[in-house]
Parts: sequence; C-alpha cells; structure tokens
Amino acid sequence: MADEIERFRDGSAAFVSARVSAWHRLGRVTADVLTAEDAMREASLDGWNVRLVGLHATELTADGATLLDVPNHRASVRTHPKSGRPETLGVVGPDYVPVQNEEHAEFLN
Repeated sequence: MADEIERFRDGSAAFVSARVSAWHRLGRVTADVLTAEDAMREASLDGWNVRLVGLHATELTADGATLLDVPNHRASVRTHPKSGRPETLGVVGPDYVPVQNEEHAEFLN
C-alpha cells in the first residue's frame, strides 16, 4: 500500500503524529497533541501559498516562435516548503479556487 506522503531531499516527510508513530513510520512523532497550526508547521504543510498562474504554449514555426495563451486553464502552483521555490501542482479549470491549508485550522482544532 502506497502511503502517498511527500518526502523531501533532507530525509523528512510531510507528516506529523501525536505520541504514536503511524504504520509507515514517516514524519515526526511529538510528545503532545498539537493544534492544527502546530501540526501543519511540524509536517511542512504550512506556507504553501497555493496560487493560479496562466498557461502559455509556444508554437514553433519556420518563421520563429509564437507564444499562445491557453484559455480556461491555469497552473496550480505552490511555494515548496523546503526550497522556497515555485512548484507546479497541476493544471486546473476556470472554476478552481485554491484553498490554503491554514484556512482549515479553525475547523480542525
């Protein structure tokens, strides 16, 4: 069974657990129960700044290259939690609205 947990180059994983290690033995285990904000910070799930970026295609012809807009589609991009660099998550349609992980904290607490 695949755990689908993001692993980073530094050996850490985007997962946190309170008091008991999970079956996959990844991420951090803390001694105490955490707030949602603390858990997101410990698991590198905060500060992603998910946003939408317009897509473009390049058409190469004998006369050169032409930049074309890709209508009704956007790239979903985040700020990588370890490197701080932009990272593409996928392509979404015009109705997609990104929700930041932090927006769920009140509900989770």
